[in-house]
Amino acid sequence: MCPENNCQFGSEDGHLFPNTSTGGYILLGRLKVTTQQATVVSSQVYNVRGGTSTHPNLLKSLVS
Repeated sequence: MCPENNCQFGSEDGHLFPNTSTGGYILLGRLKVTTQQATVVSSQVYNVRGGTSTHPNLLKSLVS
């Protein structure tokens, strides 16, 4: 995704929901990856859907 280590990552429209079935959390949103080669800036957006049993405070930076 970032072979030359020149990427910036960000989230768009991220949401963190409690998963009442498993007691964990569900993360929904989009991951935006931006790279720059000389003067050309390029971005790609990936849909994200994931589950976790980790405390939500550790994931707040992804959805804020």
